[in-house]
Amino acid sequence: MGIIWHQRVAAYISPLCSGVVHLFTGSMALVGSTHSVVFEADGGCVQFTLTNTGMTDLVYKIKSTNNKDYRFKNVYGFVNAGTKLNIEITRTVRPSRCFQTSNRITQPFQKAAPKNDKFVVQYAPAPPGVKDPQAACKSMSPLGEISIGLHAVP
Repeated sequence: MGIIWHQRVAAYISPLCSGVVHLFTGSMALVGSTHSVVFEADGGCVQFTLTNTGMTDLVYKIKSTNNKDYRFKNVYGFVNAGTKLNIEITRTVRPSRCFQTSNRITQPFQKAAPKNDKFVVQYAPAPPGVKDPQAACKSMSPLGEISIGLHAVP
């Protein structure tokens, strides 16, 4: 007895009437704040907003085509029903090589080459009682995904 969620339809099995099923329409959808994010090749940091427009708590994980130049905080997480969550995306500037001058080591930084990448946010209903989003994602069968372009310009 209780609510059973399956993609876009929720079924409530009534404890009073055996076999009676009530259907609700409710979407489980995660929406991104934009379809692409633009950075300067020098690096930088932006906030990307995920919005859970549905009635079910969701768990998500982020995958990227370029983990060398981009960092995401948090890669795994929960988004409660009807709420928003900010993801911090950082385009890094990496050291080219180390130089030793007297007793000091300096690392000149170089721009990462301008290019186009993407990241994908996969999501599914959050399992009840699970507190660790990374553990929840290990057995996750994604309900949907959002694909967002990452563009670095000179």
